[in-house]
Amino acid sequence: EKFPDSLKLISTFSTGNLTFNDAILIPYIKRLELQLNYELGFFESALHQLDSSAHFLKDNKKINESQKKSLTKFMKVFRQLVMLKLKGKDFNLSEAKNKFERDVSVSRNWILSKLEETVKNSS
Repeated sequence: EKFPDSLKLISTFSTGNLTFNDAILIPYIKRLELQLNYELGFFESALHQLDSSAHFLKDNKKINESQKKSLTKFMKVFRQLVMLKLKGKDFNLSEAKNKFERDVSVSRNWILSKLEETVKNSS
């Protein structure tokens, strides 16, 4: 698996002076960076990246509202997943899956598999 190399490469992507094409790609890059941190077990880094991404989305005017909404929903469920991993909190898998399937379309299969894997391993 090349998760470390992927994370290093994607972390070099600058978000300073966005062009229209960059504005389309940034939400995907932010999501991928979160997933890579998770896959590498960098849960604290993932939480930091979540906060950074939330501020970025809030402050950025070039990213359309649909992308912001989609990534924000993903980030909400992703935060729950990371907190489950870090703290082993009680987690209602079927409720989370229903909410996620209803609200989120990006990375649905990835996050659902991680939810199931995490709950299974914490049992």
